[in-house]
Amino acid sequence: MQAWLYTAEEPCHNCHAFDQRAVLYYPETRKVIVLDGYTGCDS
Repeated sequence: MQAWLYTAEEPCHNCHAFDQRAVLYYPETRKVIVLDGYTGCDS
């Protein structure tokens, strides 16, 4: 399996928000799985 991770800060007023993505690649079966996530907090 191979994996790539991606995180990007999203603009928002008076908070911290991040979009997160993991891409999983299984070369034996040539399948790709993408997991989308979100984290954040208000200040």
